[in-house]
Amino acid sequence: MIDALAKPQRVVVWRVTEQCNLGCAFCAYDRGLKFPRAQADAAQVERLAQLLMHWSQLRGERLLLSWLGGEPLLVPWLLPLSAKLRVVARASSLDLALSLTTNGTRLSDVYVRQALLANFAEITVSIDAWGRAHERLRGWVDGFQTLTESLQQLFNERVIQGSNLRVRINVVLMRNSIAEFPALCAALAGWPISEISFNALGGRDRPEFYAKNALSAQDLDVFARALPALRAQLAAKNIRLVGDENYLNRLKQIANRWAMPVRDCQPGQRFLFIDERARMAPCHFSSDEYGLALDTIQSLGDLDRALTSFSLQQAQRPAGACADCMSTQVFGKFKPPLAIPFPAILETSA
Repeated sequence: MIDALAKPQRVVVWRVTEQCNLGCAFCAYDRGLKFPRAQADAAQVERLAQLLMHWSQLRGERLLLSWLGGEPLLVPWLLPLSAKLRVVARASSLDLALSLTTNGTRLSDVYVRQALLANFAEITVSIDAWGRAHERLRGWVDGFQTLTESLQQLFNERVIQGSNLRVRINVVLMRNSIAEFPALCAALAGWPISEISFNALGGRDRPEFYAKNALSAQDLDVFARALPALRAQLAAKNIRLVGDENYLNRLKQIANRWAMPVRDCQPGQRFLFIDERARMAPCHFSSDEYGLALDTIQSLGDLDRALTSFSLQQAQRPAGACADCMSTQVFGKFKPPLAIPFPAILETSA
């Protein structure tokens, strides 16, 4: 069977909710924060998702539709709607793959696991440390054992059902945990996962946490030197550690507080972001300035015009975020490294 994620595709990341059931001190959706939590409208999601599917088909593209939160599996209509979209795609020969990013708390539910195995191409599970350390970071008492057992059930059921579901682990790197990343990867390599990805702790969501836990340039130098051997060890177990050289360079620039302006990221050409407040933009950093209301997108022509408008706006009136781009998809977070000796991190400044 052909891998559902093997060929070029258009990626649409859709944040469907601000609800979350964990207390991550580094996240804007920490359950302890008091603010009104928005959630996407199911009917609108279904309408636009089907429009995107047909639009992608006309361009000979695969559509990868990726749900994000908060915690997307808290949205009661998400899995039934995902199944419905897959039925529509099969009936109309539309090329659709589904993915989501989850904290793993809902994987203990057999219905959730069965729905993921039946309809999804990939899930990304957030794990930032091993055992109790992860529980402390996520505010999940005794959660790591629950998560481990849930994933093992998922892996067993995947084999029984012959599912092609890919499981990726994503790790948020912080000052006090980055040195343990190789040990974490070694432990995760005992699981039948496909990939491990990573990102540096960001400072936009919780500046007070960031100030105490941000990575330094020295942290990233040590990290980068350890990566070639770590990649080889994981590859021997058929696990890919993603994040190419450009991505590592960008993390180092951020640690040094060097701005990275991007004048033309070809906005909307391969990646779109939609939020729970029904706005479409080239990325979530530009939603406030470039975001288009979904109600204005009713046809294939409207989608074409939306992409044209993104390019024109970036050329004529760059978003503030473009002066120091933080969009990981621009810099190769999910790309494999080149098969060449690992280069020194680029020393550049603004």
